[in-house]
Amino acid sequence: WALLSIPPLIMGAKKRLDFAVAWGATGLVMMGLVVMRWAAPHQFPYQLFLGIPAALMLAQSVQTKWCRQWIVLLLLAEGIWAINSTAKRLFELQTDQHRAIDLALGELTTRWSCKDSQPPTPDCTGDALVLLAPAGLNDDDKNRISKPLWRLEPWHSMPRVTPYDFAHHDHIHGQPRRVNGFSVYVHDEPRSSLENLIQAHNKVWFVVYEQGQRDQFTTKLSQRFGQEPEQIGPDLLFRFP
Repeated sequence: WALLSIPPLIMGAKKRLDFAVAWGATGLVMMGLVVMRWAAPHQFPYQLFLGIPAALMLAQSVQTKWCRQWIVLLLLAEGIWAINSTAKRLFELQTDQHRAIDLALGELTTRWSCKDSQPPTPDCTGDALVLLAPAGLNDDDKNRISKPLWRLEPWHSMPRVTPYDFAHHDHIHGQPRRVNGFSVYVHDEPRSSLENLIQAHNKVWFVVYEQGQRDQFTTKLSQRFGQEPEQIGPDLLFRFP
C-alpha cells in the first residue's frame, strides 16, 4: 500500500522539499537502527516516524486533482481490503474445531471468592486457566486474531486479580484477569512465575496452543511439571494438581 502512494508522494515532495528531506533523514535513521539491531523493520512505532513526513507530503499533493483522486481511490481500496480480510477471520472463528481451551473452560468449577479485606489464599482464589502461545514473527503488528482467545468474550468485564503478591505492570506474571469468576493468565513463553501461580490456586488448567507445540515448550514443560500433557487437537493441556 505504501508503494502505491509513491506517485502523489513525489508530487508532494516537489511542492515541499523540506518535508522530503525530513522523510529521507528519518528513513536513514530507521535504517541505521535496523542495521545496529536496535529495531526490526516490521515494527510499527518506527514506521510511524516515516509516516508523519509522508502524510505531510501527501497533504501537499492533494492540491493536484489527479493526486487527490489517486489518494481517495487508494484509501477506498485499502479500506475494502481490510474490512474483507478481517471479516473472513472473524467468520472463521465460528468454524474452529474443538480446542483444549474449550475443555478447560468446561472443567473450571471453583470461582474466585476472596474478599477485598482478606489476603488471597488457594481457599478463595479458586480455579485458574493459563494460556500459553508464543508470539508470532510479526508480534509488534498485533494483527492476528487468536481463535482460542476469542473464547473469552471481549464484551464482558475482566477486572484485574492478584492471587499472590506481585505488581500488575510486571508482565512476567501473566497479568491475570477475572473472567466469569475464574482467574485467566496469558503468557507468550514459560516464565519463572508459573510455579507461583500454580501454588496460588485451588486447581490450574494450563493450555499450550497455536505455535506452542515446539520442543522448548512441550518437552521442557513436561520435565518441569513432572507430567505429560493431554493432546487435544492441535493443543496441549496440563492439569494441576
